[in-house]
Amino acid sequence: MKTTEGINSCLMLAVRLDLPVDLGSIFDSEDITDLELDSHVTVLYAKNKTIEPQELKESINMILDKDQIEALTNGDNELDLLELTELGLFENDDDYLVLKLKDSWQKKFCTILNKGLSTRFDVVSDFSSYNPHITLATLKKGTGKKYLDSEKVRLVLEKGILAFEDLMVSYGGENDGPDRKQFFLTNRFCVSRYFRIDNLRKSNKEL
Repeated sequence: MKTTEGINSCLMLAVRLDLPVDLGSIFDSEDITDLELDSHVTVLYAKNKTIEPQELKESINMILDKDQIEALTNGDNELDLLELTELGLFENDDDYLVLKLKDSWQKKFCTILNKGLSTRFDVVSDFSSYNPHITLATLKKGTGKKYLDSEKVRLVLEKGILAFEDLMVSYGGENDGPDRKQFFLTNRFCVSRYFRIDNLRKSNKEL
């Protein structure tokens, strides 16, 4: 690990989010700042630190055993979206519509990893507690609340399917977006994920 001013390390649990319609179609276009098509749960966000992939892999293997890691990254285990998550909103300079993980062993493992890796690499979060979630979209400030009670959003999410895939890490500044460098720590679904996200970006490019 090394200190890298302005370059952050983000460890993520990749998510396959299957919805009956394109994600962008559930929002009013004038509300959208950004759609999160690279769906994931952030496990650790280390500001101004570059933690090498091998360091992360070794540390993860000390915190969780092999069976736990394989269970967490079992992308073939499809789950009903609203059985594992609930719709929520984070309000800051923008509004962030998210799916918060409900109590489950997946949430437990993510929390254990967050705590263990934060201690191992001396990571101090800007937030008072760790709340694992999947961001759906960044919205203009003040527009997010209407989606919490939206019948259209509810109907879409009720038909949604969720699967957790690989662990991966990205490096870059806060505003680098898709230009961040990404490395997979596990590689069970990385190829299918690449093409899936590429297709999602093409189908939502007008938003």
